[in-house]
Amino acid sequence: MEWKRNYHTHTRFCDGQNTPEEVAAAAFEAGMVSLGFSGHSHTAFDESYCMSHEAAREYRERILALRDQYAGRMEILCGLEYDYYSDESKDGWDYRIGSVHYVEKDGDFIPVDESAAVTEGAVRNHYDGDIYAFAEDFFRLEGDVVRKTGCDIIGHFDLIKKFNRKGVTLLDEQNPRYRAAWQQAVRELVPYGVPFEINTTPMSWRADGDPYPSREILEEIHRLGGKITISTDSHQVEMLQRGVHEALALAKEIGFTELVAMSPDGAKTLEIG
Repeated sequence: MEWKRNYHTHTRFCDGQNTPEEVAAAAFEAGMVSLGFSGHSHTAFDESYCMSHEAAREYRERILALRDQYAGRMEILCGLEYDYYSDESKDGWDYRIGSVHYVEKDGDFIPVDESAAVTEGAVRNHYDGDIYAFAEDFFRLEGDVVRKTGCDIIGHFDLIKKFNRKGVTLLDEQNPRYRAAWQQAVRELVPYGVPFEINTTPMSWRADGDPYPSREILEEIHRLGGKITISTDSHQVEMLQRGVHEALALAKEIGFTELVAMSPDGAKTLEIG
């Protein structure tokens, strides 16, 4: 099986580097059969990376125009990466990725993935230096992300580990409190039947080659009967298919036999083979 699809794709409408037209052209040239755009939904407390409500309307128009342009040649989907705290409309999208990018604490919205320095400062100021309390709050939100966002895909489930790289370890992923927190979130999410994305982004920078979520978490998702899909979280055209083969091989090794694919008519299941 080849996975010539991607549902987690950003453009200049949010924090991506290319126009939707450039992304679609690159995807078509690469032989992709389905391309889902997923611009960051509006968050009122931080507009630095996301689409305004007005931009979201223009984004939708541009993507729908591309759908018409590539009709019969490549499937184009108009999706949204919907943040836990977003105030964007949930209606009118082909699908939504539910993601947690912030933890609200003491009236502040702490970004999970901005920088190691921001994370360390927030943990000092809001958690008395206890990063596992921060992780517990993060995974409590993750466990609620499907209910809160009504999403069709669970995005980068363990994003909080982002800065465990290049010789730096902000948190021990084998710490009992960390493991208990993600295990509880997985138990809460699996019954919804919504697929977790194997997000390939960290595979190139982690020594263990782990994606989001980690192999250990994927094994637990599989054990509990959870579903998966594969996405690259592309922010530039070179990332559209980065790590897909490795993610597919990992899914097979763990024992997954199916992937969930999005379509204009809803989710469908494809055999890995």
